[in-house]
Amino acid sequence: MGCRNLIHVTRPGDIRWSCHRRESVLVEAGLSEMERVCTPGGCVAIIWPNNLDWLAAHGYRYLCFAGPMSVEFSSHEEAVEVAEIFYPEATEEVRRHGRRRVPFEVLGINPPRDLAFKVLAR
Repeated sequence: MGCRNLIHVTRPGDIRWSCHRRESVLVEAGLSEMERVCTPGGCVAIIWPNNLDWLAAHGYRYLCFAGPMSVEFSSHEEAVEVAEIFYPEATEEVRRHGRRRVPFEVLGINPPRDLAFKVLAR
């Protein structure tokens, strides 16, 4: 899979982002492509980054957001419906929770609190 197919962009933009991927991809080529298609002065962001030292050596800054994080649904009913489909082991807890905002921990997924980013030169 080439980087262009991975990113699916055809014109420059102000921000490009990627989440950590378990598959083996050409990281350097992928980041180069995201930077190429990003508008000058735009930002390339990686959520759940790996290889922080390598990214820092390539001009990326790392941030980690502390505190509780939640997924916000349009309603409690939608939260239950989505849990039934994607997080069946969490459905009863989501139903008991009774709110449209569900903590990541209840769903059993890693919150997106780690971020590496680079603002491109203008």
